[in-house]
Amino acid sequence: FPGEPSPSETDIIQVSIRLPANEPIRRRFRRTDSAKLLFEFAWTNPNVPDQFELLWGYPRR
Repeated sequence: FPGEPSPSETDIIQVSIRLPANEPIRRRFRRTDSAKLLFEFAWTNPNVPDQFELLWGYPRR
């Protein structure tokens, strides 16, 4: 799994994933990183269920 980009890098985004227990996990990604990397990051957390969806857009409409 690639390392997290430093805060001083350009073209990075901060992603927050809210877990079922309402606990957020956060990480910086490069704008060029794939969605697959987001899923792989989520799976590294032991509190993420075996099956899940990643939704974007806040607030949800």
